[in-house]
Amino acid sequence: MTQRERRVVLGGLALSLVALAGTRLIPRLVHWVAQQRAEVAALSQLALRQRQAIASGAQVSDSAASQRRQLEALGAAVLAAHSDEEALEELSLRLGTLARRHDARLERTEPMADSLRVGFLRRVTIRTAIESDLTGLLDLLHSLGRDSTALGLSALRIAAADPQSLPTAPEVLRSELTISGWYVSRQEPSP
Repeated sequence: MTQRERRVVLGGLALSLVALAGTRLIPRLVHWVAQQRAEVAALSQLALRQRQAIASGAQVSDSAASQRRQLEALGAAVLAAHSDEEALEELSLRLGTLARRHDARLERTEPMADSLRVGFLRRVTIRTAIESDLTGLLDLLHSLGRDSTALGLSALRIAAADPQSLPTAPEVLRSELTISGWYVSRQEPSP
């Protein structure tokens, strides 16, 4: 191979390497540098937001106290309790009072598991069995709807106590109700 041929081959090889670098390596390098700059900018923005959040920590605790005061101002709309046990007892007492008022007999009350929580608000649920006539049951349900406390009836099952009874026998219905009520907890809300 002559000197001239060698220069042509080396020139072609150099030109191929420059073309490869220009079309493959340099764009990837530019893209990688742009990604790194964007990541650094995002991290600096995150650090700035974190510093601002730390600086406004007092505002967060103040707004939590404000939220608690607003919830306690609900007053009659929530059960007068601060724990699950107190709320279940209050809910059972309210239901018992309503049942007696409408000539219904409260047979049993059993708490049900309920884990619904919204901030300081907690929900409790009970299932109860009531024996009454149709008028007493309807009046009881009407009173539940008019009660100042936010009570929710989620299930209702009605059955005749003795379907084979004589037409002249007094009407007796057995009902199962699932009722929920809300109370304001003393515990801090979990994140």
